[in-house]
Amino acid sequence: MEDGDVRVVHSDESSNTGKWIMLAVAILYVACSLFLLFTMRRSWTRWRKSKLTARFKLRSCPRECRQLKPTPRHSRRRWA
Repeated sequence: MEDGDVRVVHSDESSNTGKWIMLAVAILYVACSLFLLFTMRRSWTRWRKSKLTARFKLRSCPRECRQLKPTPRHSRRRWA
């Protein structure tokens, strides 16, 4: 070094802290995204199962109605 050169040392602590904060925010973002993804998938699966169950019940209803035997209370007697 020559006599007139001044050596400047930069402190990188603030930028290092910023990197850790950004890393923590990124990890938190990914964790929340995965949680919401799996929660929505579970909710959609439950909704689909209930929809299929309701559809099956509607399809089986006419079969059950045909198998019922009429009772005297439900006879087709006309009132005079």
